[in-house]
Amino acid sequence: MIHTFEQQASTGTGPIRPSRYWYLIAGGLLAAAVTCLTVAVIGMFSWDRQIQDFQRVPVPGQGEITLTQPGEYVLYVETRGACCSWTVGSQDGPLATWWRLGRCSAELAALGPPTAQLRQVHRLAVRACQGFEQGARYYAATARFMGPDGAPTDQDKVTKLLDRGDACVNRGSNLMSDAVVDGSFIGSPG
Repeated sequence: MIHTFEQQASTGTGPIRPSRYWYLIAGGLLAAAVTCLTVAVIGMFSWDRQIQDFQRVPVPGQGEITLTQPGEYVLYVETRGACCSWTVGSQDGPLATWWRLGRCSAELAALGPPTAQLRQVHRLAVRACQGFEQGARYYAATARFMGPDGAPTDQDKVTKLLDRGDACVNRGSNLMSDAVVDGSFIGSPG
């Protein structure tokens, strides 16, 4: 009886390799991947160049923007993030942010009581103000951990307080957006 395994082992054919076509396919796929990556990187630099070419006007302030084509335009409002370079007494520091956000309920109350149609919108706005004011308290607490040069004295606490403040303000912003949307569906009387 002849064993087929022993026959194959004794023939000495060597290891089995894929044909040249498989190497060509792998090389083609690699070239396609490199091409896609190159196009993506070039596209990112192109976007950056477009963004840098935007017309800018300092706010608050004034300036002139030239619109060369007729049609609709989108205005982008940039603001600095809530991180890393505050001076405690500056206009964009945690105390100034606390002061601006902390006035929400007072300004809402100054509008007077809502009409029956606007009660739901008013409730959302009140909840939004509560979120803003909670965020403002976190921002104010951040000031305790900032040195006179604006550098944090305890980075972990500052980061935690800013994260919590940002979460509250974001929640307030979402609620205020909901209030605006709900209010936009209410028709004017008469």
